[in-house]
Amino acid sequence: MFYNISRLFARYCGRRPIIIQKTQQLLEFALMIQPENAAFHTEVAFQKTMVGDYANAYNLYLKASQLDGNYHLPLYGMIFCRIKQEMYDDAIQQLEFVEENLAN
Repeated sequence: MFYNISRLFARYCGRRPIIIQKTQQLLEFALMIQPENAAFHTEVAFQKTMVGDYANAYNLYLKASQLDGNYHLPLYGMIFCRIKQEMYDDAIQQLEFVEENLAN
């Protein structure tokens, strides 16, 4: 429930930092209940990108991808963060990794 409410308000808020701060508090509750849930970590990372915190978002996407190797959204988020950080070579390498995984 915390996760779903957080997603709803985060997407509706127009990237207002004060709202994102509150939605992330909801996600903290969700993570206390299920700390190994990759989707919850991915959502925290996504909300970090909404306020321009790409370095922390990348680390959270990385953690989510380590929690569930079959969940591809964190990989896309990692690529997005690298592009926003202008780390294009790293983004290309990660994109190639995603292409290889999807081909198998």
